[in-house]
Amino acid sequence: MSHKFTPGQTYTTGEGRKYVWRFEVVRRTSQFVTIADVSHDRRGGEIRKGISVDNDGNEYVLPLGRYSMAPTLNAEDIVLDDRPDMIAQFLGELEQFLAAQ
Repeated sequence: MSHKFTPGQTYTTGEGRKYVWRFEVVRRTSQFVTIADVSHDRRGGEIRKGISVDNDGNEYVLPLGRYSMAPTLNAEDIVLDDRPDMIAQFLGELEQFLAAQ
């Protein structure tokens, strides 16, 4: 299943690291994504980055540029705790699934 960036969603560079960035997708085209830094309760300026696709078909961008140890923002790393409605929907679907077993 390939993951694509969706406007309005927040993505993370990965939890469990020394420093984690979070970016919200403001808008996108087929080749570019415009993101805003929403890390640590602050709102940064918008930046436009080219979308790359990995071997599994998942989209990713390098929000801070291409350099050694640069953080990668993957479309599969969506932040769910910022979306209580998505969590509630997931839990409802999980409950239905488990009830059917």
